[in-house]
This record gives sequence, structure tokens and C-alpha cells, in this order.
Amino acid sequence: MLVSPRITRFAEDAVNVSLGSNVAFSVDAVGHFLEFAWRKQDGQSSLNTSRFVGVATSKLTIRDVRFSDAGTYECEVSNSAGRARTSASLEIGELESDWKF
Repeated sequence: MLVSPRITRFAEDAVNVSLGSNVAFSVDAVGHFLEFAWRKQDGQSSLNTSRFVGVATSKLTIRDVRFSDAGTYECEVSNSAGRARTSASLEIGELESDWKF
């Protein structure tokens, strides 16, 4: 009997990183024959560049974070018995500077 996916862990609800850093989101799920798909919820951004690694796996890594990367990312875990979704937000923090005032 095929079991529909169930997400058992999502790393964090929100992540705040510095511009230019790397960040990773990961999901743990149970079920049979699972497929993973990450997308940005704005509906316009493509994750099909070399900066986005693991788009079809349980772990999405974003390299060299840019301001345009801020937003909510959704992971859909699916199989022929069903699907489950979870999301997390990426926030871009202030630039660190060597200047002291």
C-alpha cells in the first residue's frame, strides 16, 4: 500500500542571512517514492540557475544570496498517493561593514 507524503521536519520558519552568503533549507518527509520540488512563492522567480542547488531534492541551497532572493520558499513533497507542502521565509539582513563611526 502506497503511503502519501508527510513532512516530519522543516528546518526553520524564517531565516535571516547576509547579502552574498549561502543558505540552505531542508525538509524531512516520510512516505514511498517521494519527489521533492522547491519554488519561490512569488510565482515569477526561476530557481533554474546555478545559484540554486537541490531544487528537486530535500535540501535547497541558495548560493551568493541577493536581495531579489528574499521571500517565501515552498517545498512540495509528492507521490502518486498525495502531496504535502511546507514553506519558509528568507530575509536579507543588513550589509556588514568594516567602517566604524
